[in-house]
Amino acid sequence: MTGLLLDTHAAIWYLGDPGRLSATAMAAIDSAYDLDAPLYVSAITLIEVMYLGEKRRISEEAAASVIEALTCGNGFIVIAVDEAVANALATIPRNAAPDMPDRIIAATGRMLNVPIVTKDHLIASSGVTTIW
Repeated sequence: MTGLLLDTHAAIWYLGDPGRLSATAMAAIDSAYDLDAPLYVSAITLIEVMYLGEKRRISEEAAASVIEALTCGNGFIVIAVDEAVANALATIPRNAAPDMPDRIIAATGRMLNVPIVTKDHLIASSGVTTIW
């Protein structure tokens, strides 16, 4: 396995409420972890988690805990939103993923050439490989 990219909700649920993940998504993450395959998150996920905490969609404590878990070397690798992601963004149709963070996550998955763990049907319809 070459690794997985976790969408924001998948990362939050995996770390705080794994019962919300589908059995297929959980098995894929567990398999990647067991095989020492990388679990990637986009830097935009960190920004989204902070924003969700600020808007009280999740508690600020939960947001801080998720960010710490994603950035402290627990097997997660944060991928910067850089020129390579920007170039890949051009391959993700805006109408398929109209929300910019979703489009960045889809582009990151395309750039890394790894499946994205997501429940988001718009990301799934953007032409990238998804797992749910």
